[in-house]
Amino acid sequence: MGGAGDALNAYWGGLFGGDSLPRWAPRQMTQDTTDVGGRDVYPEGGRYGYGVASIPLSRGGTYWGHGGDLPGVSVGGGRATDGRGTVTVYTTTVAAQDARLAHLQGAVDAALCDGR
Repeated sequence: MGGAGDALNAYWGGLFGGDSLPRWAPRQMTQDTTDVGGRDVYPEGGRYGYGVASIPLSRGGTYWGHGGDLPGVSVGGGRATDGRGTVTVYTTTVAAQDARLAHLQGAVDAALCDGR
């Protein structure tokens, strides 16, 4: 991917890998959460903590991350709980809505669960 994608993947790896914050901080971000599953852009089983949201993975585990929009562009990124990897998705804002959003979330799941 290069550039911004590499930087975002490094950020998520550092945040959840213990390089950016004390280990207690990401634990609190992912344990003190609210059920948001099925609302807005969150899939069933999704939770929201301190600045991060979760997507349950089809083969176990959870993907924690955060997304955002600018006019015409959507970005989402995060890391799987068991260190399986990080994923950053860039797309148009239109592609990150409705059923297309579920398709993008499915692509994240496939990237992190393939071969597992």
